[in-house]
Amino acid sequence: MAGKHSRGFHGVCHALAPGALVLFCLCLSLPHVFADASNAIADRDAQRALQRARKVAFHSGNTGTTFSEVSLVVLAGPVGMFIRRAVDVNKGVRVTFGGIVANDRGKPLDAVHVVGKDFLWCVLPVGAAMFHPLHVVPALVLLAIVSYAFAQHTVKTRSKRAPYPTPHVTDSAPAPMGAVSRVGASRPYLTTYRASMTIATSVAILAVDFAAFPRRLGKTHAHGVGLMDLGAGSFLFANALVSRRRGGRAEKDFFANQGATRAARRLAKRVAPLLALALARAVSVTSTDYHVPVGEYGKRWNFFATLAAVLVLVDVAPVPPGTSAAFGFAVLLAHQWALSSKRMWSILAGASYLTEFRKEVGVGEGNASPWAHETLGHWVLADPRGDSFVSQNKEGIFSLPGYVGLFFLGVGIGVWMETSLVNAGRDARKAVNAELESLVQKATRAREMALAAAQQAKEFPSGGEFRARASLKHKDATAAEAQAVTATKRHRLRQAVERFDNENLISVVTSAPGGRADPHETAEGGWVWAWRWLAKLVGVCAFFWAAALACHVLVEPVSRRSANGAYCLWIVGFNMQTLVLIVAGSLVFPGSLPSPKLCQAVNRNLLPIFLFANVLTGAVNFLYENLFEKSNQVAYVAVTIYALAVCAFAIATGADELAMENRRVGRKAE
Repeated sequence: MAGKHSRGFHGVCHALAPGALVLFCLCLSLPHVFADASNAIADRDAQRALQRARKVAFHSGNTGTTFSEVSLVVLAGPVGMFIRRAVDVNKGVRVTFGGIVANDRGKPLDAVHVVGKDFLWCVLPVGAAMFHPLHVVPALVLLAIVSYAFAQHTVKTRSKRAPYPTPHVTDSAPAPMGAVSRVGASRPYLTTYRASMTIATSVAILAVDFAAFPRRLGKTHAHGVGLMDLGAGSFLFANALVSRRRGGRAEKDFFANQGATRAARRLAKRVAPLLALALARAVSVTSTDYHVPVGEYGKRWNFFATLAAVLVLVDVAPVPPGTSAAFGFAVLLAHQWALSSKRMWSILAGASYLTEFRKEVGVGEGNASPWAHETLGHWVLADPRGDSFVSQNKEGIFSLPGYVGLFFLGVGIGVWMETSLVNAGRDARKAVNAELESLVQKATRAREMALAAAQQAKEFPSGGEFRARASLKHKDATAAEAQAVTATKRHRLRQAVERFDNENLISVVTSAPGGRADPHETAEGGWVWAWRWLAKLVGVCAFFWAAALACHVLVEPVSRRSANGAYCLWIVGFNMQTLVLIVAGSLVFPGSLPSPKLCQAVNRNLLPIFLFANVLTGAVNFLYENLFEKSNQVAYVAVTIYALAVCAFAIATGADELAMENRRVGRKAE
């Protein structure tokens, strides 16, 4: 029995011997394996650190470019939209009942065809201009001139022949300015402007990571102007222009006649999504070690946190809409004084304490303490940071007053634009009605004088002079009556008609013969009044540009990091300039689609689209950390595919509103 067990034991040992030998050899080699793995990990970490340092160097130290070059790059957007309108006019595209885009015979065009042309002319030129502004923009301007000439020639040729009969199709009334008789109605130029600004910002945040993107257009380090410096300020200004305060609804604000609890609950509901986004971005950036320049907002602060803070500060401020612009100027003035004033810094710290402190620690850019710097602005722009939350996020916190002042300026300008537009349209309609009434009164007086002359001729039948005078008066009265009748018919045809579809959505359609709209026949007597209103916008734009340049030269250069006075005034002047160009393009072709369908879809969901663009940009950068080493051709293809994805997301999220944007006239669209 023992021998049996002994043989079994030896058999097991014999069977396990090869495995034990392999295990022993493996144990002997493990230190070398671990050493090789450790070396590989160390090499990979060193390579990543080197690559990260190269990426930081790629994005750092930018001093910016000129105001004119930034304006030149963004000019591609309005010029592309102008070409888009000219192409539609050249093709005879009509805007029919319900805002449906149709061909010359009234057949609706395919949605993919319409949106595809929007992408071709409203998105691609913007991306191309970012890479090669000095070549793309002049080519676009030349193409716009040629397109305008062809469109005018086509309109003249088409007017000489009878239009194709479309008895069952009715055109929408030309409305490049929206329903000018209603305060707070949809304004197509604001829709186009807000959408184009969002598209340009979304494209730029990925394009800037490629070497093909000119470094001078990136975000500036401390002072200066760059294309990327426009994003945050323009987004806030665009939202301020269409704020609920614009329509005179400030009585619903925090300190109005509603309970404090209800007001706080309403405010929390609006701010909570932004705070969640801010927290999610901060956590994701920290956990993935994603490179974000600390000088933008700080270590833990970001754009969504700025949006949330500005929303809270604006909502609790009991400022009437009519005084928003003045209040915004006052906030910017105080903010700039706080950034630049040495006296304020001395009073805040205490002059004696400040003197003693600087004797001990010294004065210089290398000190993280705020009291080691001459002014608040110097400390905000200095690179060293302390351990406190305020010092770690000083750019985001101390730029808030500038963004609040910018928002109130936008609200004030939005209120002025809306009221001045409605008043200008009302005055134009009054002038047309007065002219018509004058013609009718003139015809009535002429007929009365003709009847009196005829009666006088009857009383003196032998007087040839009286008969000749009566005949002449009769001809004058007949001509005056014909002129009055023609003007009355023309005025009647100018009056747009409101029609309702099955869902009781309003669409303003023309009452012209055959249902074909004449873009220059309106209740206001054409568009002369709108061009005069546009001249006022040009004046406002020129004022803010002059103020921005003066502040930039005489007070402090533009600084996005501190959102100083020059930066905020530049944002207002630049965005007003873009608005002027968009309005001018729509007035040149008033019969075209008031706003491109793609812009209508983007305008309905600005924040979700911007968030999607940020997530997509982060995913691309996370997967491919060396985008700055890619070739120019790769950059062009990648940005084009990325722009297609962003626009597809916009179409998917705004598809319902896309079909109804031009059918709702009396609502607040933005």
